[in-house]
Formats: sequence, C-alpha cells, structure tokens
Amino acid sequence: MFEHQISLLIYYVFGNVYVALPVLAAVLLGAYLGLFREVNVTEEVFPGCTICYKFKRGSYRRDVHPLFQQIAELVADALTSEEAVSYRRPQVGLYYDDPRAVDPQRCRFAVGVVLLPEELDRKVEERLKAHGFHTMVLPEAKGLFTTFPLRKALFQLSLLLAVFRVYAALGRAMEQRHVSGALVVEYYPESMTEVRYHVPVERVPEFSVPEALAMD
Repeated sequence: MFEHQISLLIYYVFGNVYVALPVLAAVLLGAYLGLFREVNVTEEVFPGCTICYKFKRGSYRRDVHPLFQQIAELVADALTSEEAVSYRRPQVGLYYDDPRAVDPQRCRFAVGVVLLPEELDRKVEERLKAHGFHTMVLPEAKGLFTTFPLRKALFQLSLLLAVFRVYAALGRAMEQRHVSGALVVEYYPESMTEVRYHVPVERVPEFSVPEALAMD
C-alpha cells in the first residue's frame, strides 16, 4: 500500500512537471520577446533622413521581407569584405495602407536604407539604383511614436510579435488623438535591437514616395 502511494506521488509530481515545463518555457520565451512589455505611445519627432528605397504593391506579410533581404545582398555586393564588416546603416519601411481597409494583397509600401554623405554610401547608392531603387529625403516631422524590442536570435518571431503588439496600441492612440490616415514608418536603427514606429501628424505628404502617389 505504501509503495503504491509513493508511486502515485511520483507519477503526480513528474506528470505535473511535464506539463509545467512547456508552459514555463512558453512564458519565458514570451517575456524574452516582449510579449508582456507595455507599449507606450508618445509624441516624438521623426529625425528625417535620406533613403534609397524600392516601392512595391503587395502583401505586407509576404512581400516586405524579400525587399529587406535584397537590400542586404546588394549592399554586400557593393562593398569589399573589409568595408562590409564596419558598414551599418538604419533601414526604413514605409507602409501606406491599412490591410483591413484595402485588399491585403495590394497594399502599398516602400523599403529602404538610410544613406549618409560618405564614400561607402555613394557606392551602395549606385549599386541599389542599378537594381531599381531610388533616393528620397524624408522630412523631420512630429508624430506618434513607440518602440518594440527585436531579438536577433528569433528575428522573424520577434517581428511578428511586434506587429501584433504595436499596431493595436498605435490604432488606439490614433483614435484617442483623432489622427487619421494609415501611414506608419518603421525605423530600424543600426543595432537592429528595436523597431521605432512613427505615425507622422505633420508633413505627411512628404513621406509618400512618387510611386505611391501615382497609384492613389
């Protein structure tokens, strides 16, 4: 009888451990990725920058990442291996449409890399333009602002969670502050440790690349 009770106790303890460990692992992973992080929307100034970009109409989920990949590949092709080691520039995504309001397969967006007035950037710009990219100056502008962490080890999962958490918070803030429009600027600093989200409330037309205006 006593041995039977011990066996039941062991079964109970280890059975609960097998259930608890996956749950604990999921919670820790969520915390690491920022699942429980509060998303605070404030007002900040977008710093303004010159970008070399490519415009496309398509699915945010399917078509944005390949453009960022293309930029990385073309930058690597433009520079020597020694130059590429130290070359780091912010990247930018411009999203013009709300996929809940338009065909999600026909959303307008542009993806680009920030250029500085340096020799390496001129080499990068020349290479990108040879593959259909264009340059444009984005203005300094006030707007709504928030950030979300990125984890390089789980980059794609981190991005998906950022979209899930941030856009809901931005939508609520836009409604509360009576901000209209769908334009969102995603700014990825050189470190790629976070995404900075900007919703301009001034000089908004100056954030539209010519191709996006032509397709309005």
